[in-house]
Amino acid sequence: METYISNAATRYGITAKQRLLRIFDAFRWPDVTEGEFVSGTESNLLFLNRYGLVLRTGERLYTPESDLILRPLATVDAGRDCVIDLIPGVRAIAKDWTVAPMLGAVLENEDIDFHDATAQNVGYIPAALPDFPSGVPVVIDRGAVSELNRAFREYNSSRNVPEVQALRQSFNRETLRGIQEKFYAPLRESFESAWPKGGKPDHEGISRFLSLCAAEIKKADAGQPAMLSNCWTRDDFDQGKPPKAAAAAQRYELHLHRAIA
Repeated sequence: METYISNAATRYGITAKQRLLRIFDAFRWPDVTEGEFVSGTESNLLFLNRYGLVLRTGERLYTPESDLILRPLATVDAGRDCVIDLIPGVRAIAKDWTVAPMLGAVLENEDIDFHDATAQNVGYIPAALPDFPSGVPVVIDRGAVSELNRAFREYNSSRNVPEVQALRQSFNRETLRGIQEKFYAPLRESFESAWPKGGKPDHEGISRFLSLCAAEIKKADAGQPAMLSNCWTRDDFDQGKPPKAAAAAQRYELHLHRAIA
């Protein structure tokens, strides 16, 4: 039976396997068996219910930077064409189909093409701001965006449509500038303290980081403001990926419970 680590070795090489073995040892997690993770075209995804985190192992994506594109909390190089990302869980937009086209129009103004603008590729950073009481909408799949083609930028007439212009103006870019760095600072600082770049992991520090993540999920479950979400536990979607993620995450949650109980 293929596991998360053995699958990564097959798809991305021995370096990916070595990096993952070190990560799983540092976090004291058991390897992930078949059916406990989601395998996609560009990556493998491990959804961690109790922590509100996603571990992505996959192709290196050359994604444009924007406050409206979700960034990992940490990234580990795992070979020339592979990276391992630790990604914060965000709130799902459920079936609000208007958010993805809205983000597409705004990102176009930053010369970014949201070419796969679907609801399942968008979520809310749970940072309630005056202009964004429901949270800040962001692209959660970094493979769904790319630099805007110059010819498209020059000839796309939608840039001048009054409705699109009004939509862009409604986004207060100064309000959003650096929002992810500010909002996720406690999580990043905790992780970097536990595992400095180029250094060795401190197991007690990793435990504190995971405790912080778990505490955020408990706050979210209680309806309190929180930095993390495990929205994929909901299976009331009809978009394919969320139900698959919910089932896989629940299987690994049971596996994790047995391993560390």
